[in-house]
Amino acid sequence: MNSLYSMTTQKNGLPKCNYLATSPAAAPLPKSVIFATAGIGGCMGWAVVHPFNTLAVRSNLASASGQTFSVSKMLKKDGFMSLYDGLSAGVARQVFYATSRFGLFETFRDILHEYRGKTDFASR
Repeated sequence: MNSLYSMTTQKNGLPKCNYLATSPAAAPLPKSVIFATAGIGGCMGWAVVHPFNTLAVRSNLASASGQTFSVSKMLKKDGFMSLYDGLSAGVARQVFYATSRFGLFETFRDILHEYRGKTDFASR
């Protein structure tokens, strides 16, 4: 029998698993994993937001020059993939920005937790 749980049967004869609260805590993630997932998450988020940002910029540029802007005309003229023009610059920014922002947040949160104790919102 595994020490993490014990098997009993319910009234209907089916097995019931009783998990004990003494299970070992999960090991903390290495800093490299925290920073890598932060960067990947930032890049994936930017890949979703970038087409909308491209539309907003093109719309603002058209209105500033006195022209009318139409998404359908833009898509017919330039194609769907033109929404992703300049994506590499945004992703390069996120590699550094999101990685440092989210990765350092985790690092400093853990340091603050060691210094002050419990740092969640409910304990304030």
